[in-house]
Amino acid sequence: MFSAPDALTVDLTRTKLTLRSDLSVTAQVYGDKTFYHVELPASAEYYRIGYTEYVFLSLLDGRTTFCEALAITARTQGAAAFSQQQALSLYSWLLERGIAEFSGDTAGAGESMTAKKETKGNVLQKCNPFWIRIPFGSPDDILKRLQPVFGWLFSPAVTVVALGVMMLAALQLGNDWQNFQAAAATVFAPDNWLWLLLAWIVLKFIHEVAHGLTCQRYGGSVRETGVIFAFFAPLAYVDVTSSWGFSSRWQRIHTAAAGMYVELLLASVAVFAWPHMESQLLSHLLYNVIVMASLSTILFNANPLMRFDGYYILSDLLNIPNLYTRSSEAVQQLLGRMLLGLRNTAPAVTGRHLWTLRS
Repeated sequence: MFSAPDALTVDLTRTKLTLRSDLSVTAQVYGDKTFYHVELPASAEYYRIGYTEYVFLSLLDGRTTFCEALAITARTQGAAAFSQQQALSLYSWLLERGIAEFSGDTAGAGESMTAKKETKGNVLQKCNPFWIRIPFGSPDDILKRLQPVFGWLFSPAVTVVALGVMMLAALQLGNDWQNFQAAAATVFAPDNWLWLLLAWIVLKFIHEVAHGLTCQRYGGSVRETGVIFAFFAPLAYVDVTSSWGFSSRWQRIHTAAAGMYVELLLASVAVFAWPHMESQLLSHLLYNVIVMASLSTILFNANPLMRFDGYYILSDLLNIPNLYTRSSEAVQQLLGRMLLGLRNTAPAVTGRHLWTLRS
């Protein structure tokens, strides 16, 4: 959602903006609607905006004032055009995100406003003890070396075979369910917590490598990898937000699903090997892999209610790029109608600032 314009800093209606020189904008089709993917390569930020917003954005050449851009947009878009207040919100958002900057006499004021907001946001992010991110740099070179070794796992033919293996493993697990259930008592025993943690760390490392390999497969880049301590729990991550620039939604879905795909494949292999292990230790380790690579993946990564892999997969499958925003608005309208008797109202600005895709 856009924040209100900072009228105390500068009268935005009299200003001229110019877009960043390194800005990249590409069209993406969702159903019968066209959205525009906006990329800021220097900061690895990605946004989606609607067509009307794109028309307004394209007029910001450093010579056209806000009022002129608004008038041209209203003339060309007709009923789809937005109001002056909505345009001001978009204008302010472009400044806050560093997508555009002031040109002419107001350049100094614009830089001051943008820098102030960015500094405040960075300080708040760094001081959050429940979300600590430790970056390790770009793994692109390492992933390129791994492509010849593991990249074949993500080819269409191997993927079809792997899905067949997963189905056979599910049948095998069903046939051996009593033995599997009997061994469940040892999973959450105190002396198994360390093994569970070890299995979690290794599997999530493999999970993130799979995302990176698939992203590279379609021409994307992985700008960063590292560890996030979310509520003190370590989580590996890779920045594959470049995948949101892919024109094909199936490539985006494949990138988002790659981590779960590899984990479930490992769990399937473990299902076949587990009953035949003579070593009690190896049998125990494989059991942990089955549980962590299947149950935890389905509950967390595949869960569309949380903004993990499953959410982005569902968003592309439904052709709704702003799924979280749309669902939140729907819930608010439903509660307002049920509890307060309010009528449904359209959002003030539609299709705008759909989300920020930044790891």
